[in-house]
Amino acid sequence: ARLMPIYLCARARPSISPPSGAFKVKEGGAEVAKTGRPKGTNNKEVTCSLRMDVETKKRLEAYCRKKNILKSEAMRRAINLLTMGAEEI
Repeated sequence: ARLMPIYLCARARPSISPPSGAFKVKEGGAEVAKTGRPKGTNNKEVTCSLRMDVETKKRLEAYCRKKNILKSEAMRRAINLLTMGAEEI
């Protein structure tokens, strides 16, 4: 079976705190609209990738299409299922 490269690493994204204020920032006395997407309340700060074979990738993509979710959400759900009850092991 041919392996598809999906790299596995965990790294924290650099945290850059945006200036306070809802959607305006004072810059040199003038108000300017903030650029970029507003920060959410449940940000994911760690990136993780993995390697899998072609068949597993196809199964993951089929599951994601069926459930209409992202691959990252499917992996989070799988990890939650794997770790539920891990205290008994």
